[in-house]
Amino acid sequence: MRKICLQSNTGHLEGVLSLPSSKSVSNRVLLIRELSGRYIHIDNLSEAGDTLLMQQLLEFPEKILNTGNTGTVMRFLTAYFAIKEGEWELIGSERMKSRPIRNLVDVLLSLGADITYMGNEGYPPLKIVGQDIQGGECVINAEVSSQFISALLLIAPMLKNGLEISLQGSAVSFPYVSMTLRIMKYFGVKANVKRNMITVDHQKYKSKRFHVETDWSAASYIFAMVSLSKTSKVEIMGLEKKSLQGDSGVSTLIQKFGVKTRFKKDRILLTKKPFKLKNFEYNFVQNPDLIPTFAVLCTIHKIPFHFRGINALRLKESDRVEALSVELEKLGLKLKTTENEMIGTDFFEAEYDYKTFNTYGDHRIAMSFAIAASTNSNLVIEDPDVVEKSYPGFWSDLESIGLKFGYLAEQ
Repeated sequence: MRKICLQSNTGHLEGVLSLPSSKSVSNRVLLIRELSGRYIHIDNLSEAGDTLLMQQLLEFPEKILNTGNTGTVMRFLTAYFAIKEGEWELIGSERMKSRPIRNLVDVLLSLGADITYMGNEGYPPLKIVGQDIQGGECVINAEVSSQFISALLLIAPMLKNGLEISLQGSAVSFPYVSMTLRIMKYFGVKANVKRNMITVDHQKYKSKRFHVETDWSAASYIFAMVSLSKTSKVEIMGLEKKSLQGDSGVSTLIQKFGVKTRFKKDRILLTKKPFKLKNFEYNFVQNPDLIPTFAVLCTIHKIPFHFRGINALRLKESDRVEALSVELEKLGLKLKTTENEMIGTDFFEAEYDYKTFNTYGDHRIAMSFAIAASTNSNLVIEDPDVVEKSYPGFWSDLESIGLKFGYLAEQ
C-alpha cells in the first residue's frame, strides 16, 4: 500500500487553483439527464470517481451493477432502477453491505416497487425488478440520510401520480435536499415544500444546457491549510457565492481561523490574517462532511471544540467518528463522543516521530489528515490514492501552491 508525506513547506502558500466540479451536483444532473431521455448537455461534469461510476452505470447498464463504496450511486440507482423495466442486481463493496438502505427501500416497496434483499435485510446488495410505479403518498425518516429523500424526489416527476413525501424527524444534511430541488427547478420541475411535506406532481424534465459549479467540499481542505500557513495568497477559480452546495458555508466558518476570503468575479481570494479563538462550537447537522476538516484543524491549532450533528458520519465511506477518534489521538487529542456530539478538549503532547494515518478507504479522512501532514514531514498518509473518489488532482494541487508531497518507497 502506497504512502505519502510532506517533502517541503516554506510556510507561504500561493497560486491559482481550479478545483474539481461538484460530484453532488453532477450526480443529480446525470440522473435527470437519463430520466429526460438524455436531451441535456452538461458542461464541467465532475471527473471524480463517484461521478464516472454513476455515468458508466447509467449509460451502459448491465444486469449486475457494482456501485463500489459509493452511497450516492447505490441510493440514487436503487430509485432509478425501481422504475426502469428489467431485472437488476445492485451490489457493492464490503463496506457498502453495512450502509443502511432500508428507509429508501421501504418507501419504494410501499409505492409498489419489487425489491429484494440479497444479503442482510436493510442493507445492500439488492435485487430489483423494474416496475411502472404509480406514485402517491409516502413517509420517510429524514434523520438517516438526505440521499434517500433526493433519490425519491428525482424520480417523482416520472410517476403518474407524482409523490407527496412526508418527512419524519429532524432532517440531516437538508441543504442537499434543497440542492436537489433547485436543480429540478432549473430543468422545469416544480415542487411544493410546506414544513415537513414535499409534493412533486407528474411532470417532464426540460432539455437545457447545464454548467456544474466548483466543489466547495474540496475547497475546505485548502481553506484549512491556509489557516495553518504563515502567509498565503491563494486564488480558487469557479467557487460561486450563491452556491447550490451547503458546504459553501465553510467560507464563513473558516474566517474564525484567520482566513480572509474575498469573492471576485470568477474566483475567491484567500489570505492569512492573525486570529485568536479560545474555542469553537458548531452544529454540523446540515453539513457533516466538514466535520473531519474542522476536527483536524482545531487539533493542530489546539483549539477546544464541541461539535453537534455527527450522527451521519457513522454511515459514510468509513465510520468517520471512529476514524477521527483513533487518528486524532496520534496528534495529541483524546476525543470524546456521544451519539450526536464530538468534544475535543483533552489535549496532550504528542511525539511527531513518524506517525502514519490510516485513511480507512475514505477520501475525506485522507484529505482531512493531509491538513495535519502539511505541517510536519514525519506525518504520513496511508493509501493516499483514495482521494480519487472526489478530488483526483488533490496532491498535485497542493504542490502547485507550495506544499510538496512525495511517495515513500514501498517496503
